[in-house]
Amino acid sequence: MSSNTPLPRRSARHRPVTDASLASLVAYPLVLVALLAVVSYPLAAVAVLAATAIATKVVQTTLAALVRRTDGRPRRLTVPGVGEVTISVAPV
Repeated sequence: MSSNTPLPRRSARHRPVTDASLASLVAYPLVLVALLAVVSYPLAAVAVLAATAIATKVVQTTLAALVRRTDGRPRRLTVPGVGEVTISVAPV
């Protein structure tokens, strides 16, 4: 008993392997080096992590104060060669 449907070709069963992107080729070794540095220098890694967390919080607080101070009013900025740009920052 034969079927009229053709058998799938071997190449149709498997998805082709995609080439690695340039970002992954650069990021993978950098992640490995970073992990090696964290294991080798744990105190320095904790210090860098703490400094990053503190800097993030300072930036967050500063930007929140800036949004409160502008109070939704548009600001006008003159860009040489472009013209006047109106910027409006409002809290979410």
